[in-house]
Amino acid sequence: MRPAYPLPNPDPQPSPGLEPREVFRFYFRNAPEVAADPEIEGRILALADAMAEASLTQADPEGESSIPAVFTYFGQFIDHDITANTDRDEPGFDIDRAGIDPQPRDLVEKEKLNLRNGRLNLDSLYGDGPGQSPAAAKMEAAMRDPADPAKMRLGPVQPVSNGSPGFIRPDLPTDNLADIPRIGAAIDDGSLTLEEARELIGEADDAKLRLSALIGDGRNDENLIVAQLHHSFLRLHNALVDKLRADGAAAGDDALFALARQHTTWIYQWMVVNLFLKAVCDPSVVEDVLEKRAPLYRGFFEAHKASVPEGALPMPLEFSVAAFRYGHSMVRGDYDYNRSFGVAADGTPQTRASFEQLFAFTGGGNMSGFGLTSLPDNWIIEWDRFIRADGPPGRTARKIDSRLALPLKEMRNPAPGVSGIMRHLAARNLRRGYVFNLPDAQAILSELAYQGTRIEPLTADEIASGATGAAIRDGGFDSSTPLWFYVLKEAEVRAEGNHLGPLGSRLVAETLIGLLVTDPSSYLQQGAFGSWTPDEAAQPKGEPITSFAAMLVACGLLAPVPAAPAAPQPAATF
Repeated sequence: MRPAYPLPNPDPQPSPGLEPREVFRFYFRNAPEVAADPEIEGRILALADAMAEASLTQADPEGESSIPAVFTYFGQFIDHDITANTDRDEPGFDIDRAGIDPQPRDLVEKEKLNLRNGRLNLDSLYGDGPGQSPAAAKMEAAMRDPADPAKMRLGPVQPVSNGSPGFIRPDLPTDNLADIPRIGAAIDDGSLTLEEARELIGEADDAKLRLSALIGDGRNDENLIVAQLHHSFLRLHNALVDKLRADGAAAGDDALFALARQHTTWIYQWMVVNLFLKAVCDPSVVEDVLEKRAPLYRGFFEAHKASVPEGALPMPLEFSVAAFRYGHSMVRGDYDYNRSFGVAADGTPQTRASFEQLFAFTGGGNMSGFGLTSLPDNWIIEWDRFIRADGPPGRTARKIDSRLALPLKEMRNPAPGVSGIMRHLAARNLRRGYVFNLPDAQAILSELAYQGTRIEPLTADEIASGATGAAIRDGGFDSSTPLWFYVLKEAEVRAEGNHLGPLGSRLVAETLIGLLVTDPSSYLQQGAFGSWTPDEAAQPKGEPITSFAAMLVACGLLAPVPAAPAAPQPAATF
């Protein structure tokens, strides 16, 4: 008997596409405004410089967290699924200039429009659905596998491995479809014409155009780890298609595609809450937010739903511009990426994959300069090095704290004319929070207390502790603390960097769970009292996908752990 898989719910609010019609709003719009400060740029730069580490240390016990490294980039993947446009510098919001000022909050809400619909529905993977331009709709169609339209297109890797150091191909996947799909393949098979591709991508150089990612959000090709994570979700969809097809769950390519997409999306949403949030937030806060059904976000949603287009959810600026940027402190300066790096079998130290290389081996990086047509096979990720909280030093995420890895002080950015300040990630984040007129942390804590959520604030001495202390006190930030910095320092002081503190956990958990609570098509709205779990989804390897390891095994990207042998049973006696 085939499993009785539920058919996907028809989306009651179709996504309006990539037009910037979605909204950012303030959680705490009525909190005291940020005062204009003619000295702010120097104060911000002094704090940003104090946050940057002075050297790149491979094994730093002070910087090792208990968070698997994958969650650094899963957070980025989530961010790309729900927000876009806060980093674009329209007039008035240009932070790459002298003389920045906080903008009026009504102007911020009017001018800064989200390019995403705010829902955790994997439009970064699948595209934005109905309501797009004809060119964008054609690109979305090209993202499906032309040989099997129920599946998503994958990209082949380019063979370069020869067994010598640095040129060793990982064992998995066993096929060569280990890259995200690229525009060149769609041009070659006729899914897109060269002219259509140029219109969609806006790239005049043919080699770079062909290497451009053919995915729902091109930002998922900005570094290699998030690109390989995107690739794993494409493979998850395809593995679910195979299982659903074998079970006879749907007839026709489009119906099968829709059902696999629904299962993929619900599994992803379940992972966001039960794996991601419980790793990066205080688990007790996550449970409280779940139990109360995200009251902060629900109140925010009710206040703004009349001004939000159909199919979209409002996005809090305090989350997008500050709280959810905590992940920048988790980024490592280099990674034990695959067997071409790290420690060899004989214990010999080998070079780690550098931060620069992770940007170079992408469509927007330097692959065309290397003469490559796709990702080289010696750069396939080995996920077992990213999904564990234990293991050798250098394999977990860095702690969530007020220190940033050295490469983040001089970010790779190929855009001509970009100033040094825009390469300095901490300075960029602090300047943006100021220009967006985000309430400071003390004001937000006061507003939450007024609403009935009392969070013990950090003292001025706690805020000014550590290497950033002088810059904090000199800048007056110990009494009026930029929200992004406060979230990092709170995690450092209250949780030893192993997860977010109480305020950071509240803002992140309320927002992500709130997006699911207010979305009638989310996994939290399925089953009796939102009881859906991955046990009810297709199981490509015969077990529910309730961990990153199970997902990667289902995708053929991780070897299953052999079952322990059964203990011998005593002989029966009569």
